[in-house]
Amino acid sequence: MEPSPGLTFFFHDTYKVITLGGGFMAWVELWRGILLCNVLLDDSEPHFIPLPPPLKADNELIGDAQEFRDIAVVQGYIKYVEIQSCISDGWVAATWSRKITLDSWEGGWRKDCELHVSDISGSLPELLGDEEARTAQLNLQSLHTGNPTTSLQDDDVVYFLAKVGLRDDKSYVLAVNMRSKTLQGAACFGAERVLDMNFTCTQSRISHHLRNTPGKS
Repeated sequence: MEPSPGLTFFFHDTYKVITLGGGFMAWVELWRGILLCNVLLDDSEPHFIPLPPPLKADNELIGDAQEFRDIAVVQGYIKYVEIQSCISDGWVAATWSRKITLDSWEGGWRKDCELHVSDISGSLPELLGDEEARTAQLNLQSLHTGNPTTSLQDDDVVYFLAKVGLRDDKSYVLAVNMRSKTLQGAACFGAERVLDMNFTCTQSRISHHLRNTPGKS
């Protein structure tokens, strides 16, 4: 593996660890790429998968990468999402995927979807049922938006953290279908202990295993 840019050695800052099947585990560095190896073998050769080029070529890759990017394994694919800007001046987001092939890691990324916030249809106040939001004429383009989180169950859906002001004590989670460019859901939560756009939540498959219990008449 080549040295990291500006260094004489390979540097990998792990943000999350994912399992790929067949004994392969992957350590995700959201600014650069994915380091993986088969942990069941004594002499496993490590592999490195670079991430796609940034949406904005001259973007300086600094700060907390989780505010801009996420990676997850969904239905046999590695899914990657990036949002170009967290500031409320119009943002662009895109998703990529690559099929997990345990016998070879030579494949490339496929760009699945890209959208601008102005492309998204759906009313945030109506989804929230929030009179305060309705009165304030809350709209997607006026929000600071970041922390993209790939859905583990709904293909093409990405969750975003959104705030009116970076220091507000109220935040929103937005469910956006990247392919149909629609706002599918929204929820409000108290964010008194959340500074700016810091990491707030993560995805889970637990709801996939829940069963509704019939109520008593």
